[in-house]
Amino acid sequence: MIVGPNIDSGPVITNINSNGKEIVWIIDMSRDVYTNGAIEVYKCKKLNREEDNERTVFSASNCEGYLEDDLKGSIAFPNK
Repeated sequence: MIVGPNIDSGPVITNINSNGKEIVWIIDMSRDVYTNGAIEVYKCKKLNREEDNERTVFSASNCEGYLEDDLKGSIAFPNK
């Protein structure tokens, strides 16, 4: 579970689970007053990692109901 920092509204919570065969990526915006309050759930087969000098970004693809290359969810971590 990752709680993203937010300055002027409620947090967006990302919950990522895997059983070794499937990744369940949940984005919970229900506490953020500036969104529609949706909870998005993606069931995917692939975890992606992109890295540059400043950050590493993880996302999921090959998700049920979407094209194989569509990226769903995204979480970035600063490189130090």
